Amino acid sequence: MKRWPFAGRRQELEDLVRLARDPTAQGVVIAGPAGVGKSRLAGEALTHFHAAKVTLVPVRATKAASSIPNGALADLIPRQHPPHLVNTLRWAADELLAHARGRVLVLAVDDAHLLDSHSAEVIASLVRARQARMVATLRTGEPAPDAVTLLWREGHVRRYDTDPLSDLDVAAVLTAALGAQPDDATVRRLGEVTEGNALFLYEVVQAAMASGALSPIHGMWKLTGDPPLAPRLVDLIHERIGALSPELKEVLEYTALAEPIGARTLSSLTSERALLEAEERGLVRIRVDRRREIARLGHPLYGEVARERLPELRRRRRHADLVAALESTGLHRREDPLRVTVWRLAGGLGAAPRPLLEASRLAWSAHDYPLAIRLGEAALEGGGVSASLQLATLLDYAQQPDRARAVLEATPEPEDEPTRARLVLAQASNLAWGMDRLGEALDLLASAEKELKAAPPRRQVTVQRLGLTASAARPSEALRLSADLLAHDLGPAQRAQVLSSRALSLCYTGRTGEAVTLVHEALRDAAAWRDELPALISPLHSTWAMCGYFSGDLAVMDQAIASMRAALAGQRGWSRGEGSLALARGNA
Repeated sequence: MKRWPFAGRRQELEDLVRLARDPTAQGVVIAGPAGVGKSRLAGEALTHFHAAKVTLVPVRATKAASSIPNGALADLIPRQHPPHLVNTLRWAADELLAHARGRVLVLAVDDAHLLDSHSAEVIASLVRARQARMVATLRTGEPAPDAVTLLWREGHVRRYDTDPLSDLDVAAVLTAALGAQPDDATVRRLGEVTEGNALFLYEVVQAAMASGALSPIHGMWKLTGDPPLAPRLVDLIHERIGALSPELKEVLEYTALAEPIGARTLSSLTSERALLEAEERGLVRIRVDRRREIARLGHPLYGEVARERLPELRRRRRHADLVAALESTGLHRREDPLRVTVWRLAGGLGAAPRPLLEASRLAWSAHDYPLAIRLGEAALEGGGVSASLQLATLLDYAQQPDRARAVLEATPEPEDEPTRARLVLAQASNLAWGMDRLGEALDLLASAEKELKAAPPRRQVTVQRLGLTASAARPSEALRLSADLLAHDLGPAQRAQVLSSRALSLCYTGRTGEAVTLVHEALRDAAAWRDELPALISPLHSTWAMCGYFSGDLAVMDQAIASMRAALAGQRGWSRGEGSLALARGNA
């Protein structure tokens, strides 16, 4: 982390400086997990001591010297042995005090949990006697010498537990390190992958920049693909988790492929003893959700390494085992069919088009575009026109209009009117949003309305024409169309589409209060239509934010942005939702 400037964590730094200089104690111990940035925080806190009044003495404890008496102090005390019949602890303490030359002695102890017992007692004796102050770092979850832990338990120093970097901290660090701001999706993704671990963040960013997955686009850093695992990062993770037995490796691999996974399912695939040991070593975390024990990885990067190192044949076997285990207990949760379908593909077991399409829709509703597309492509074989139309629409919303166009051009002309209407809708959406040919899209829809005889498919086309008309800023025509449509008995999805278009048109005419009311009405009923139209969430929020923009009401904008951010939480990959959020924030 020395190559990056210090940024973020301003409140933490202020707290640490106050504790380090607190006259009622002799310093502070900064505790936290490995790589969280303890040493960097300690270094910044130490710069706030007046250099003319203190003598700063660095003490670096290491695992190699932890079994050698005074090993951590070897460079600070004389090489010759103390005289016979002399208290060696007092002698070593006096030698350290000699460095102060009459000023306040401040001991900067890095990795205090690795101090040998002799060095720990020497340092503790100086702190207890108020002859030295201490700013130390200590790794949580590791045994530490009693002499160190007693210092904060007895009140001689303060203990400060530091947390991983927040998303705001990640954004600040990246901005300072890269010279420009990252976008929100990049901050969220890097925060998820690293869980705010400063050391992992540095390595992931360096690897992503080297591979081109992280690059500046229009003055803002964007992550356009999953960052690769650099060898140094893999080494750091292996150092963290240590050597694994075959049983522990099984637990890690199954969890990496299937998290979140029921603890009982995981123990049936491995063993109860292995699962307990994996939890004890921090490889997995177990939490209780409605009386069900759920296992997750101890850190997301553990899974990245485990999946990358997993041989293909063993990966297929693991997925097949997961399918058998979940199917044997029954598919009880809403996401179980999606998970089993994905595992069947990965295990080489195959899946029918219908469950593939359903799984693709579920992944789409969760904003996991890469997975939704992969499942949609798998459904093309044997899935017919329905599979082609779903995949083309999905590709459009995932900002891949050329691929969507190719799928549509390869789709045979349907014979029945409902399917014909769906094809026209997909073609119009691709023309308008993907190819920026709005006029052609409106002409296509108007022509289809005249050709279709049955009322339901014709109404679908009219709803789409309304949406494009509203987006083209033709509010008078859109308001007339929406009023006609609302006079009919519409299903939840169609009604939400009409309300969205009408709200946008009202916003354009300055009737922003009425528009926001319609947006709220549509979002209030989202449970009834979200699975069918997951992509409608973003346009509704965009209109909501635009109403605040047009009326100059920042409170309305803030509410819309907060709601939009919550709706997009967990989204993977760039989509229109991210663009809508960025535009709303920019306008605000």
